[in-house]
Amino acid sequence: MANSIIDFFTSFSLRFQVVASSALVLLAVSAMATSAAEKQNDPSNKLKLISSHQPPRPSTKAFDLSGLLVVDDHLLLLSDKPWDRFLYLYESDGPQLLFRKKLPIEGGPSKPDFEALAMCKNTLYLADENDQTIWTGKLEFEEKKFLKVTLTDSVKVVFYVAKKEAWKKNAGIEGVAVDCQKNLLYALKERQPRRIYEIDLKSQKITRDFDIKGTDGYDFSDAQFENGHLYILERSAYKILKYDLKSKTVVDSVSYKEFFFESNQPLFGPTPYALEEALFLSKEFIWIGTDNNDLKSLPWAEKRYKFSGKAPVIMKFQRPKEF
Repeated sequence: MANSIIDFFTSFSLRFQVVASSALVLLAVSAMATSAAEKQNDPSNKLKLISSHQPPRPSTKAFDLSGLLVVDDHLLLLSDKPWDRFLYLYESDGPQLLFRKKLPIEGGPSKPDFEALAMCKNTLYLADENDQTIWTGKLEFEEKKFLKVTLTDSVKVVFYVAKKEAWKKNAGIEGVAVDCQKNLLYALKERQPRRIYEIDLKSQKITRDFDIKGTDGYDFSDAQFENGHLYILERSAYKILKYDLKSKTVVDSVSYKEFFFESNQPLFGPTPYALEEALFLSKEFIWIGTDNNDLKSLPWAEKRYKFSGKAPVIMKFQRPKEF
């Protein structure tokens, strides 16, 4: 009889611990969701526009911006056209971006569709959507001058797609981010279905893949890694998500819609789709760039920002303090 009573209370205690642990997890998740919602409604968490730029086109051919980096107060811009095997170096001069030089991209694919880039020290990572490959290479300097990019190695990303879902060629790798300390790369599949792939650069194997549930958009167009978080450009929702890789939750987000969308239209058209494809964050600022798909700026954008023609757009924002 005594043993039965002891067994009963032991079993009850274990069940109580399980229930209590589950409740604590739910409370923690709920608290994080509440905190994220509160941050979104906090006026100090809003983006403040510093400047808007329409960089001069480096050639007469179409230049569709697909990625950007800020290095030593210079902007490096990437295009997604198959004939475009250059990084374009710009320098900020007040409200203007001044074109300085073209940096040739040597090696790599013969007909690239470069959609994103990231950097660790002077190692570059370029995402080629055409063959779903991340290329690595060196950004070469000489006496603090940018010279060229030499691509030397690649990582093939294998997508896991449901049997009933045909893979779309123009819905592949659209963003790339790198955890330099842990040697992990994050490749973002744009849509249909959207997915994030974590890749161990040493083994060149996918260590996990995931989506982010419960957000307002249906696509990913760029990302940056920082302090255990992925900052993700969710283009269709006109938002930047701050995703905690450890807790696997969105802990914050900011909207940029008021700057890129007016009168039910994006900056360029005619198109029903959002066009932002490039994201870069520094300690103080956030840059967002558009791939205008060789479309013309619309009247509202010309009136509000003095944009014109088909050159892409880059906007620079003050970064919210806790974002």
